[in-house]
Amino acid sequence: MDILENDIEDIIFDMFKESSDRVEDFGCGNGLTIRQPILSGYGKMDLLNIVFEGSDWEHNSTNSGYILRRNWTLNVIELKRGNLGYNEVGQLARYLTGLKRFINTINAKGDRINIYGILIGKQIEKNGDFIYLLDKLENISVYTYGLDYKKGISFEESGVWYNADENFNKAKSELDSLNIKEIVREFYRKRIEIIKEDNEEYQRYLREQEEANG
Repeated sequence: MDILENDIEDIIFDMFKESSDRVEDFGCGNGLTIRQPILSGYGKMDLLNIVFEGSDWEHNSTNSGYILRRNWTLNVIELKRGNLGYNEVGQLARYLTGLKRFINTINAKGDRINIYGILIGKQIEKNGDFIYLLDKLENISVYTYGLDYKKGISFEESGVWYNADENFNKAKSELDSLNIKEIVREFYRKRIEIIKEDNEEYQRYLREQEEANG
């Protein structure tokens, strides 16, 4: 079953509009969702999901009073009908940068605002090292979608990627050949030398101060 990028956007937007629990499938909450908002200088996002997470009172050290802090979560959702790779992550990161800078200009009340990116595509580019980058993205989650005539659309979060041909026994033998114990001993020898030099310099400084003070 083939599908257009706009079709995916329609499906997801309808989930938000209907306050469906399905939005939790890709890490979102129900709230206000805006289609294709434009960030001047940064481009047009597919979807922006805004969720109010409640508020709480925070002690204000300036006047010993309390201030009401509101908590928000902003999810930038970028949809691709094809593969996900470096360019797609870079595009989403551009939107996140622009949104964060924009929020900083209007957040006069000091609300707590967390900004996340959600990237959804048909599949993940597996050629090269891109897959290892996914596990290191702090504020971006990556999902692939699946289509079924009976079940409709489904979402799956990207898991932990690793090399199926990894051989740690071989790696261990290669590390052993480096003589780790000798490397560690050499590290501590140099560290001790540095400490001695620093101490001698400090003692010299103290003597100079004593002489200067008479």
